Amino acid sequence: MYLPPLKTIRHWMPPLKTLLTDLKPDLVFYDFTHWMPTLTKKLGIKVVHYCIISSVMVGYTLTPARYYQGIDLSESDLMEPPEGYPPNHQYMIF
Repeated sequence: MYLPPLKTIRHWMPPLKTLLTDLKPDLVFYDFTHWMPTLTKKLGIKVVHYCIISSVMVGYTLTPARYYQGIDLSESDLMEPPEGYPPNHQYMIF
């Protein structure tokens, strides 16, 4: 199956759904496609989130507060920490 280059990852969902339906895998490893669990659950496929970036990065960018800001975040939106993110202070614990 040919998958043409697309501008955004969201456009990969329909062709990927077709591919997964045809292949019928038992398990899918995914990294940054946040919609993968929703898609595979509908198809009865188990998923494993394989994250190659730090947990701090995931917490900063994928926190639920970011979803309330909308899907298309601008660069300036990402310059400010999301609501509820720890303040930019250093604490010494003895």
